[in-house]
Parts: sequence; C-alpha cells; structure tokens
Amino acid sequence: MASLTEQDIASPASGIPVGAFALRETGDPDITIAEDGMVNMRGIVPVKAQEEQGIIRIGHNKGGAFPFRRAGNDTLIGLDFWNQLKVYHLRQDAE
Repeated sequence: MASLTEQDIASPASGIPVGAFALRETGDPDITIAEDGMVNMRGIVPVKAQEEQGIIRIGHNKGGAFPFRRAGNDTLIGLDFWNQLKVYHLRQDAE
C-alpha cells in the first residue's frame, strides 16, 4: 500500500484494465487480463472479469469473486487468496 500515491487514490480509472499485473513492479505477473476481459490468475481457471460500479470482480472456484479497484491507469488494489489487501502494478515489460 505504501507504493500508492495520492494521485492514484484520488483519480481512479474506469473499465477493466488490460495487461499483466504483479505484486512487485519487477515480479512475475500474478494477474493477466486480455482485451476481451478474460483473466488468467494463479490458482484459478481462466474467467471473465466483470465490472460493476467501479469494482472489478474476478470469480473463483469457491463461489465468490476477488474484488479489485483501479487506482490510476497502472494499478489495481484488491484482495488476495488470504483476504489481504494487495497492490498490483502493471508490468510494462510483460506481454
């Protein structure tokens, strides 16, 4: 959370982002979102992301969904498998 700036928090972007997101700016991607909204995420089968009122939901096999919110254009804030709040950064070098 310390990596977030005031600008990130104050100006959320809308829509489902596209790209590879990682917990660390140099780490392997943890979440990859395609242009059609399909999501590849460690530990779950590929699913389609849904957005409702600024919250992006990525379903999982326990009958629920992981909630995410965009913070600026290159950052996602969301809950991980252990319900801990995490910040995911867009990987500029990942395909």
